Amino acid sequence: MIVDNANNLLINTTTPIDEGDTNTTRIGTPGLTGAKAFIAGIIGNEGFGTLTYVVIDATTGQLGTAPAPPAGPNVGQLEKDIKTMDTAITQQRDELKALVAEQRKSIEILTAKVKAQDDQLQRVTVRMEQNRARPTKVANAK
Repeated sequence: MIVDNANNLLINTTTPIDEGDTNTTRIGTPGLTGAKAFIAGIIGNEGFGTLTYVVIDATTGQLGTAPAPPAGPNVGQLEKDIKTMDTAITQQRDELKALVAEQRKSIEILTAKVKAQDDQLQRVTVRMEQNRARPTKVANAK
C-alpha cells in the first residue's frame, strides 16, 4: 500500500498515478484475470438473492447494495395468458352471436304481431267509417 503526498492510495497495483490525480484510490492491476475483490463496510451487504446491485449513496458517497429489479415478463406465462384470453373472447363472441340471433327472431315475431294488429285496426276503422256514412231511417209515427 502506498499513500503519496496528493492523498492518493495505491493498493497492490502496478498502475501509475495519472498526473493531476488527488484523493484517488487504485486497487489491483487492470486486466488481471481471475482476480476477486472483497470489500468490507458496504452498507446493506446482506444479499438480495442471486442479483444484487452495488450503488453509491448520493448523499454520503458510501458504497451500498440494492436488490435487483424484478426480472422481465415471463414470455411463456404471457403466451399462456393470451391463449386463455383468446379462448374466453371466442366463447363470449359465440355467446353474443347466439344472443343476437335470438333477439332477431324475437324482433321478427314482434314485428309480425304489430303488423297483424295494424291490419286489424285498419279493418275496424274502415267498418266504423262505413257505419257513420249510412243514413239512418227513422220511422214516422203517425
